[in-house]
Amino acid sequence: MNILTRLNKREDPHLVKLLLTMEIEGRPGQCSSYFLMFPYADGNLRQFWQQHLPYASDENRVTYARWAAIQFYGLAWALCKLHDLHQREVHRDSTRDEDNDVNHSSGDRFYGIHGDIKPENLLWYEKWVGPEDYQECPNIIPPHKSAPFGVLQLADFGISKLHNTATRSNFNMKWGTKTYAPPERESDDEECSRSFDIWSLGCVFLEFLCWLVHGGGDPNPVDEFQKKRRLNGKNKTSAGTTIDTFYRLVEVGTERKTKSKFEVNPAVMEVRYSMPTQY
Repeated sequence: MNILTRLNKREDPHLVKLLLTMEIEGRPGQCSSYFLMFPYADGNLRQFWQQHLPYASDENRVTYARWAAIQFYGLAWALCKLHDLHQREVHRDSTRDEDNDVNHSSGDRFYGIHGDIKPENLLWYEKWVGPEDYQECPNIIPPHKSAPFGVLQLADFGISKLHNTATRSNFNMKWGTKTYAPPERESDDEECSRSFDIWSLGCVFLEFLCWLVHGGGDPNPVDEFQKKRRLNGKNKTSAGTTIDTFYRLVEVGTERKTKSKFEVNPAVMEVRYSMPTQY
């Protein structure tokens, strides 16, 4: 809730907007129920991928590519704002001081970690326009001028955590979706930093590129990419469970002494090298 309140100040087209909160008091001896209301979305990124197959032409693909590049930039900037909640927005009225995300009693800064970035948590607003004046967001390209397919917004902050300077690298990474989690999730050390989100967003971007380049029709190339990352059942966690992560765990060493290490999933390298360069 604290994170959503702070992010609402940013007026960023790639951050979901909290409209209102509601509390329903429980009966005596029972907890209250809390509800959050957001703008109604047309779907999420995974649903967007499925609904926009196949392309009609390569010219269409170029239009998608330009739109995707703008969404990449906007989402990366939105994540930056989450990671550094103390960032000061630039306003035309220089007398306004919106730097309320600093604990003035201690001079400490606030930092956010999402912890579960995945296509399902990127909401898709097909007809979203937003405010006409983006002077308060100088690093964002106005969606109404550059979004023929709508806007993607970072959402679902259910497991997000608010940290100060001392604890900004202290996040329990066991909660996030394993598919898009970094290799550190396999570590016995349950703490990680904001880099957790950067890995996850990079994985989503790679799936997006896979869809963009190979999206000529069914089957959905994102689904096929996911299947390949399982490496025919050989991509397993330390507990022996088959997974579709973007890394894999391998054993190296001699028969007498082996150790585990992580490396990029071969399926990731395969899809990377199979992408043509003309787009």
